[in-house]
Amino acid sequence: MSAWLPSAPCTPGACVEATARLRAVPRAVLRVTAVTAVLLAGIALSPLGGRIPADLVRRWCRALVRAAGVRVRITGAAPPDGGLLLVANHISWLDVPLLAAVRPARMLAKTEIRRW
Repeated sequence: MSAWLPSAPCTPGACVEATARLRAVPRAVLRVTAVTAVLLAGIALSPLGGRIPADLVRRWCRALVRAAGVRVRITGAAPPDGGLLLVANHISWLDVPLLAAVRPARMLAKTEIRRW
């Protein structure tokens, strides 16, 4: 396996707990509703753009990740304070809010980088 490919210690068979079918559907509906509400709040604030404080963006990302049912676990050293350039090729839609939930960040899309 290449060092460049993403990997995770958890697999669905090892880390995902089976839930009773009767509880799974209402829980899924509740999660989708919560994720939708948090996303709509973010969309409503998006016209403010760069004027939104980084701490508020971080809290919004944490709320989005929690609403999706993901627990954030940081291993190793704490992220350094100060400026940092993080380059990451994400593999799912959840990678961006996860990165921003750990460290205040602004994300750029490929179109912005292309103009550099």
